[in-house]
Amino acid sequence: MKSKLLLISSIVVLIFLQLVLGCGNEPRDIGELNYETYCANCHKKDGKGLANLIPPLAGADYLMEHIEELPCIIYYGLEGEIVVNGRTFKQPMPANKELSSQQIMHITNYILNQWGNEHRKIYRQELEQWFGECSKEFE
Repeated sequence: MKSKLLLISSIVVLIFLQLVLGCGNEPRDIGELNYETYCANCHKKDGKGLANLIPPLAGADYLMEHIEELPCIIYYGLEGEIVVNGRTFKQPMPANKELSSQQIMHITNYILNQWGNEHRKIYRQELEQWFGECSKEFE
């Protein structure tokens, strides 16, 4: 009886530890946290942007047409006119050069799979390849 109680107690403790220690460690959670920290102030938590000033990320045709440039856009920012879902935006996006490639990867995956956006997961090697290709254009 004691061993059965000990086994059940051990399982309960392990489940509790997994729940407590596992919270916030999933890539989506990390991506969401990084997005909220570095992007949501302008693009808003719901990804809808700000009126005619800041473009939406939710359901954005521009985003899906420029996926391979997204790491550089996040890192270097963006200047000039862009058209998103038929609307023109001219507000410059500031650079986020303090972000690591890991943070950019999490933000990219979060944006590409949130608010109705559906894209496969981007992995570090692919992101670094894209970043290497597009960084020449942005520097």
